[in-house]
Amino acid sequence: MITVKGKKYELDCLQVTPRQAEFIILLAEGHSQRQIAAMNGVSYQAVTARLSVVKEKLQANNAVEIVAICFAEGWMRKIQEETHG
Repeated sequence: MITVKGKKYELDCLQVTPRQAEFIILLAEGHSQRQIAAMNGVSYQAVTARLSVVKEKLQANNAVEIVAICFAEGWMRKIQEETHG
C-alpha cells in the first residue's frame, strides 16, 4: 500500500519500485512530470528517467499509457477510506 497526499493506493506491479509506483500514482491523479519533480524535491530529469525505465518495462509509449496499463491490468486501485460516523 502506498499513501500519496493522504490517499491510499495499491499498485501491485512487481515490475516497478516503490518510488516509481509513487510517480505513477501522481500521474494518475493528473500531475505533470514537472509537478511531480517539484512535489518530491527532485529534478525533472530524475522523474523522466524513472518513468522512462517504467515505460520500457511495461512497453508503454508515454506516461498516459503507463497509467492506462496499470489500471487495465488491474495492478492499481485507490483504496476507499471508510467513514466512521
